Amino acid sequence: MSDLTRLTLAQARDGLRRKQFSASELTQAHLEVIERARDLNAFVLETPEQARAFQLSTRFLKHRAPAETLEEYYAYALDK
Repeated sequence: MSDLTRLTLAQARDGLRRKQFSASELTQAHLEVIERARDLNAFVLETPEQARAFQLSTRFLKHRAPAETLEEYYAYALDK
């Protein structure tokens, strides 16, 4: 995929399932667009750290990481 930010939700889901791109790549593509559009004041609150943490947490949920909270998932991710 050349422009991950133009995918519909269904296309993004299917691409992730088919491993055409990773959740990290999808997240990063959207964060880069937000960064480039910052001068437009189009976003009330940017939360790139939360986006990255959520992306990491989904990976560990999939693999049943031993954690109860998002913070524990994030800490687990940093150790791997």
